[in-house]
Amino acid sequence: ESAMTTGGPGMVQALLAARDAAAPNDDHLRHTLLIALRNRLAAAEDVIPNESVNTNRNVLVAAYLGVAGPKAASFLSAELDKAAPALRPDMVRHVARHGDDASFKALVASLGRDGLSPVERGQLLVEMEKGATQAGRKPPESIQKLAESQAALLMEQPATRLVGIELAGAYRSKANNLAAFVADPTNSESLRLAALRALGADAAKAWTGVLAKVLADSAAPVALRQECGVGLVRSDKPVVRKVAGDAITALPSGLQDALAREMAARSDSGTELLELVSKGKVSARVLRDRVVSTRIDALKNPAIAKRVTDLTAGIPLADAAIEKRIAAVRAAAVGKSGDIKHGKELFAKHCAACHQVAGMGARVGPQLDGVALRGVERLAEDVLDPSRNVDQAFRTTVISLKNGRIVSGLLLREEGKTITLADVMGKDVVVLAEDIEDRSLSPLSPMPAGMGDRVSPTDLVDLFGYLAAPGG
Repeated sequence: ESAMTTGGPGMVQALLAARDAAAPNDDHLRHTLLIALRNRLAAAEDVIPNESVNTNRNVLVAAYLGVAGPKAASFLSAELDKAAPALRPDMVRHVARHGDDASFKALVASLGRDGLSPVERGQLLVEMEKGATQAGRKPPESIQKLAESQAALLMEQPATRLVGIELAGAYRSKANNLAAFVADPTNSESLRLAALRALGADAAKAWTGVLAKVLADSAAPVALRQECGVGLVRSDKPVVRKVAGDAITALPSGLQDALAREMAARSDSGTELLELVSKGKVSARVLRDRVVSTRIDALKNPAIAKRVTDLTAGIPLADAAIEKRIAAVRAAAVGKSGDIKHGKELFAKHCAACHQVAGMGARVGPQLDGVALRGVERLAEDVLDPSRNVDQAFRTTVISLKNGRIVSGLLLREEGKTITLADVMGKDVVVLAEDIEDRSLSPLSPMPAGMGDRVSPTDLVDLFGYLAAPGG
């Protein structure tokens, strides 16, 4: 801590030397010295000799990435072309967010220079847009045009198509190409999902027919159908939401539940959901869903609340159905350890977007190493009724926007003028702070509650078997 303000102008060099002398496998000491270096750079105005920069460039970059403000951004902008390629995306995002006009202008020039591969340029342009959004600044027209041309180039080749899709989404370009990727059933699920997400919040309004066709396609991947349906019911246009309402009757219960949960987040679509229930197009059971009922309560609309009470009179609580499913898993597990290979496939398909085990998957939700020690019954409860036992750190953040929409998910980070949540699919949802009317913490888990609709009790036994032996 004393390194922040004491030790004179040679302290930076001393910290660099100490870190260089630390044993390569002493991660704790090396990290501690990096933190001390970061604190020193943030608190002091030391002039770092060029020789020290040249021999310790990547360490200094890593330290400056943790320092907010134009001073750090100026250093990172100057070193961008010389730093390790793995550090450049974070450097670009930092400069775009924290840099002054001079640093930002230098960044623009750097991204247009020769020597960058199309993929690297595309990735760096995406990071620039992220940082600029966090700072509330807009990339110049030259960058917009560069991004559009690079996106078109990258989307031409299958090997670089995903990068091109992400770039097109970041700069809201090439919508025709993106919609075509979503609609084409010969494309992979991951590519179609990426293209749908790249179309952004206006996808349902501009491409209603494409989303409706995918939603109704029973052969399309469930995750893709769900995102198309959610996009439709989130629309501010009643005519767009009606398209989803017309399709919902023919959807399997898991998809019906997912759309009902989204419709319950707003008064207008919530009222439309109740109308569908009253006409028998959707089972009244969806109104007993814990997520649906919690969101309807959050609307604080007495008329909607009364209608829910009337429509659910005599309908058994959803918890009874959950208990039956838990009992079925318990019965399926008797005398069986599960098919580990199949369990690994199930984890990759249903869990890895948010959870990690044995280094596989994303660390959005709780890490699952050792979770199998809880036993089959508790694991079944956690999967089939995720809101039954929710750690405080993983509760749902509920944000009411000024346009009437409710956004919810696991809070990932607050950066500059944006707040990022992870939704039930593990996808980032970025909200501008200025658009928020109210924010609260819900007792519900962000984990989707419909797992029992997508996998059988035997599947869950296989999944739990993999969690018990993740290296299997």
